[in-house]
Amino acid sequence: MKIYSRGFNLFGEITEPILNHFTLVVEFEVIKKVCLNFSYSIFHTDKECFLYVHEGVIDLVKAFEGDVLMVGSNDDFYLFMKDTGELLLGDLNHLQESIQTHYENHFPDKTIKDIVCGSKIIVIYGTDGTVCKVIDSVPQTLKFKCNNIVDVKCGNEHCLILDEIGNVYSFGVGSRGQLGHGKLNEEPEPVLIEALAGIKIKKIAAGGWHSCAISEDGVLYAWGWNCNGQIGLGKTEEEDGYVAVMAQPHVVEFSNEDLNALYVACGARHTIVYTDDKQLYGCGWNKYHQLKTCDDKNIFKLTHLHNFEDYSVLDLQCGPWSSAAICE
Repeated sequence: MKIYSRGFNLFGEITEPILNHFTLVVEFEVIKKVCLNFSYSIFHTDKECFLYVHEGVIDLVKAFEGDVLMVGSNDDFYLFMKDTGELLLGDLNHLQESIQTHYENHFPDKTIKDIVCGSKIIVIYGTDGTVCKVIDSVPQTLKFKCNNIVDVKCGNEHCLILDEIGNVYSFGVGSRGQLGHGKLNEEPEPVLIEALAGIKIKKIAAGGWHSCAISEDGVLYAWGWNCNGQIGLGKTEEEDGYVAVMAQPHVVEFSNEDLNALYVACGARHTIVYTDDKQLYGCGWNKYHQLKTCDDKNIFKLTHLHNFEDYSVLDLQCGPWSSAAICE
């Protein structure tokens, strides 16, 4: 499996601070999870876990003296669960610190399914449907419980939850419409996004303050903050009809009506979408060429970015100011 990335780059052994085209950055036989952050990245493979920083690569399996089952990270720290069930917290200055005592009462018997980190919120969910949010290092088990969670995504301060039926729930800060409930209120507990109810959603993505979803039929929905055009409404700030905040999901249209969206990922203020014709599209902030190499700092409608006909794209991933395609 290979990861091709472009945009702002302060990780790995690549010397250019800005990648102006999709560049092969890592290659592993199996990649379980990719965490792209502002100044470092983590790649969790089948049996290994590597932290890439500008100065080099750290083998975290050796550093932690045990297999890493799952990983989550943000710009400030990373969080791992070892095969022993122990949770470890680390940052670039302090490699690891056990924080098992903080979580053992929330997830007994090693039932954690995954760890998802935003810049100001962490969500840990279990195989039994338990969901725990962590804010300022304080864990809190939510009243909400769902035994069929298939995906969780975190933005800076909000979270999306997708169940196997295709329902999408959101909670956290909603000040820029990122929760999709038609208002700007904060939600302490997950609430069903009514505008998507009855639409079977198969993919979700959370940006800094915006959100996206793809339906089973390949329709792309987006909502939240649109300051840089990241939700693809198409109108610039100088045009009539420009909307800075969209508090409910809306359909994002491609120039070709026959296209179906397969994968979506969101950065801090940009969005990328892979379609069934093996092309990549995107919109939003482009200061560091995280979308395409051009003079436009903001791209307000879905624009063709790259031809992936020669690749087999398995998923997309974004850092705050970078974009990546995970390929077979």
